[in-house]
Amino acid sequence: MNRLPPTGELAARRPDWTEGTWIALSDGQEWNFPPTTAIPGYDQVATAAARVALKSIMSLVAASPNTVKHVQNAIAGDPAKLVETIGHILGVHQVAYWAGSTLLKRNYDLTDEDCDRLMPFNYQLADLADPESKLHRAIPQTLATCNRIAALSGINIGPLLQDMSRDN
Repeated sequence: MNRLPPTGELAARRPDWTEGTWIALSDGQEWNFPPTTAIPGYDQVATAAARVALKSIMSLVAASPNTVKHVQNAIAGDPAKLVETIGHILGVHQVAYWAGSTLLKRNYDLTDEDCDRLMPFNYQLADLADPESKLHRAIPQTLATCNRIAALSGINIGPLLQDMSRDN
């Protein structure tokens, strides 16, 4: 159910709305993502959330040999780094989704369902094996939106992934 009216962006603004970066989301409207400095303690919370998301997804991928085998067969690639690569891909999307939701909710009165509809890249492990999932229906605009949100989020997952690789 789409609870946002046709003028969703403007109608959903919070009174303490802060100008930031405008990005077109899946409803075709431009939405404003405030600077990360508009959220006190954002950097610490974001790094912790990214670490939790990455550890969680990497654990799920490592424990799901059937999904990994399905993806391996689909891409007919070298299995040596497949688990790590799948985890990284899902992790990047989940971190960007978390950051985007956090920033949007700072400026707008939105639910988790609204964020999922506006940013349809909160991919889950089950999406890999399901050819009808939103992961497999992703269009270039969705991936570009995810990349833009990841860039403005201030979260650099590279060092987190390196730390996790050293820990394993």
